[in-house]
Amino acid sequence: MTPNQSGQQNSPNEPWDDEDEISLLDLALTIAQNLKLLVFGSLGAGILALVIAVIWPNIYTGKASILPPDQSNALSAGGLLAGALGGLGGVAGDLAGLKDPGQRYIAYLKSDEFRNIIIKKYDLQKYYDKDTLFYTRKKLDRNVDISSDKQSGLITIEVDGYDAKFAAELANGFVTELRIFTGKLDLQEAQNRRIFLEEQIKDISSRTFQDPYSQQQIISGLIQQLEMAKVDEGRVGPTFTQIDFASTPEIKSKPKRALIAILTTLATGFLLLIFVFVRQALRNAEADPEAKDKMAQIKSLFKAFWGTVKNWRKWRLR
Repeated sequence: MTPNQSGQQNSPNEPWDDEDEISLLDLALTIAQNLKLLVFGSLGAGILALVIAVIWPNIYTGKASILPPDQSNALSAGGLLAGALGGLGGVAGDLAGLKDPGQRYIAYLKSDEFRNIIIKKYDLQKYYDKDTLFYTRKKLDRNVDISSDKQSGLITIEVDGYDAKFAAELANGFVTELRIFTGKLDLQEAQNRRIFLEEQIKDISSRTFQDPYSQQQIISGLIQQLEMAKVDEGRVGPTFTQIDFASTPEIKSKPKRALIAILTTLATGFLLLIFVFVRQALRNAEADPEAKDKMAQIKSLFKAFWGTVKNWRKWRLR
């Protein structure tokens, strides 16, 4: 450490000399020298984005919503039965449908089987001009948003499309087909539950219990659950309620042209700012022999790395 003019040594905590710092004046000068590029380049990109957004056709969103059935009845019945059946209560509880119905309906809506039904019903493979069901489902997924409100349990189905009337029709179609789809599944589940309970009643009735009263209690509980299964089996359709029916949207939902233009302008300005700083740094490095030598070494290392990658690819192809 060398002494300064006052005879004292520089403290290690003192800032670097101005020569070793990035000067704010240099940065400001670089910006000023490239001001036209930064301003007009950003505005040009924003205007171009706005023109493209204007040419881009309007997208409309059809919206429908459903409310799954209340769980309170199922929970109460399952809890009473669990108390009566003891160890069998867990099985009966599962059969009573104690899982979140909202999540079940969302799973149905997103299943391949259900989406295939929608595709065939509305001839979406032709409508989206896709060769296979796989790519049609992909296209359908991009145009459909299914969400659930955790507090209310309300499930919302939003369908985007260039045709406002068809977007609303398809949103309502999701609800209609879901009613049929879940109706078949619920019927099958109720039938399986009824068969299972009938077998359990026969099995427990044939056993010898030390306490006949406990045996009678278990059988009574199973019979109650069997009657509930028969009621579910005879029920027509699921119990969810359609809250909102999709009507033909009058106002487009996309594209948000002003937002696209603003974001494009800001993003382009940021990228151009980085570009002018990097370009100025490279120019400065070219004028500095030491920095120029380091840049040559960096280029050489990158070239060697790329050669290694190419050799590795050739080895993989053998």
